[in-house]
Amino acid sequence: MERRPEKEVVKWLTLEELNEEIRSRKVCAEVLRKLFFVKELYKGAAVLKAAKEVGVSKVIGYVWVEKWNKEVF
Repeated sequence: MERRPEKEVVKWLTLEELNEEIRSRKVCAEVLRKLFFVKELYKGAAVLKAAKEVGVSKVIGYVWVEKWNKEVF
């Protein structure tokens, strides 16, 4: 039995259009995540702590630091 949502939502986009919006904005979200990571480093956080703050592994954190140190993402 399908449960009705607690609050109805206006469907301004079709499901396909919504999926396309999600795909098109994913890159922006990833860049923003990296910038928050670097901001934590600027404030003095260790790579491990900054990585945890944005939800990535320590290894990814070190990869991002290397890329940042070469040039802005």
